[in-house]
Amino acid sequence: MIRRNTLVFSTVTTMARQRLGLDEARCTAIMDLIDACVELDRAVHAELSRQGLSDVKFGILVILFTREPDPVCPADLAGYAGYTRSSVTDAVQDLQARGLVVAERGTVDRRSVEVRLTDPGRTAVERAIDDFLSGLGAMTQALAGEPPDSLRRIAGLIAQRAQLLSA
Repeated sequence: MIRRNTLVFSTVTTMARQRLGLDEARCTAIMDLIDACVELDRAVHAELSRQGLSDVKFGILVILFTREPDPVCPADLAGYAGYTRSSVTDAVQDLQARGLVVAERGTVDRRSVEVRLTDPGRTAVERAIDDFLSGLGAMTQALAGEPPDSLRRIAGLIAQRAQLLSA
């Protein structure tokens, strides 16, 4: 991504200033926001990584935690989390090897697989969620006094425009 304090950033900023119809300040603000999102993404991945989790594994654990006591099949896990079935299957196998989940053949339909949290998995997901939320809270300390609704509104507007441009 275009990082601040790079030749790319300063070149694009200069070009935005020189082009008719472009607002340098707005372009710079968006590039700063992208840079902040990249850093936020890195921080979240680092926190999950310290616990031996990827996005997919964290998502699976949270879904299983949410759906307890009902088991969830891998296809539904993929749909709920927005990941591919193959990535979910790989993640479930790893989580099972670590003793965080069990994946067993269905009792009604032996062709299906049902995934459940184990007691250590429940403990791990509760800790991961707490650490994740604490990390988000720490990252937002700089927003003290700023209404979160404003940030959500701005993020929503930017996301809508980005989706229109990428369609």
